[in-house]
Amino acid sequence: MIELLKLIRIVGFKHMLRLKRASELSGNINRGFFATRTINTLFNIGFFDEFAENKEVNIDSFSMEKNLDTRILRLLCDYLYSLKLLEKEGSNYSLSYKGKLLTEIGRGAFDGIYAYEDVFYYLEPLLKMEKKYGRDIIRKSEFVAKGSGELAKLLPFPMVIDIVRKGNFKRILDLGCGDATFLISLCKSDPALKGYGVDISPQVIANGQKKLKENNLENRVSLFEGDIFEIEKMANQLEDTDVATSFFVLHEFLSEGSEKVMEFLVEFRRIFKDVPLIISEITRQTPEELRKKPTLILEHHLFHDLSNQGEITREEWKEVFKKADFHSIKEEYVDFAKMGIYTIC
Repeated sequence: MIELLKLIRIVGFKHMLRLKRASELSGNINRGFFATRTINTLFNIGFFDEFAENKEVNIDSFSMEKNLDTRILRLLCDYLYSLKLLEKEGSNYSLSYKGKLLTEIGRGAFDGIYAYEDVFYYLEPLLKMEKKYGRDIIRKSEFVAKGSGELAKLLPFPMVIDIVRKGNFKRILDLGCGDATFLISLCKSDPALKGYGVDISPQVIANGQKKLKENNLENRVSLFEGDIFEIEKMANQLEDTDVATSFFVLHEFLSEGSEKVMEFLVEFRRIFKDVPLIISEITRQTPEELRKKPTLILEHHLFHDLSNQGEITREEWKEVFKKADFHSIKEEYVDFAKMGIYTIC
């Protein structure tokens, strides 16, 4: 207290007050960077996965098993201990309540951030036009699929599975299926269901095939490597499809307008005729709306826009569906997540 009064006398009360406020503001922002990078690193080396089977992890044993630098691992774990995300006793670390919440529910967000890590690492060269997204810098498609799948497990997957169940659909085609997370969740919920998935990434499809084998679903789910804009090439293998889904895929083709998405929808309708298409998308919010309530949608819009993807509003989505000649448009909107689920036919 005496030291504080001495400092106030030297620099003045107003300066000390501004210093405190600036420290709090910058501290929260700066800590977010360090904490996110630390958590992503521990996710990627499988540290948090250990807690699925073990209450505690001994970092000496873990680092030896994974051939890691024990000193650095301890530094990272102690940092998260100080943030109250981990508990520790000697070299044994366990998840706190906050740590469990973050790793079990929030993993998708961290995978998504890691997927676009290079975009932000090279942000200055992008700004100076020394590098270009798509040519010099690309996102990590494996982590896009992992992050999207983990996040979609929280709300979109259960909501769409409910729509599938109520519609009594049995043959489901997932467009842009990623690593088949949705199809696996769906088919595990009902042994009578069969699924098809299409994705353009060979690495992601390979990961999906591995997950199907782990879940004994190779005979009920078929994955195809291909472009959803060339779906006609696979149409013969998808003839018994009675409903199709698309989770956070179509917005990727909106950066230059909605024409390409409309072309896809028209082609889908031509090939699959009366098959309903269930589309899940985050809807565009204005900077003014996000200033009033800066949820994680703010960052979502930023990294999508920087990677030449697009977002449109609820009304604009409905207009796209109408122009593509879909007459039945049913919307389920989750306002706090700014997410629309559209069943169109």
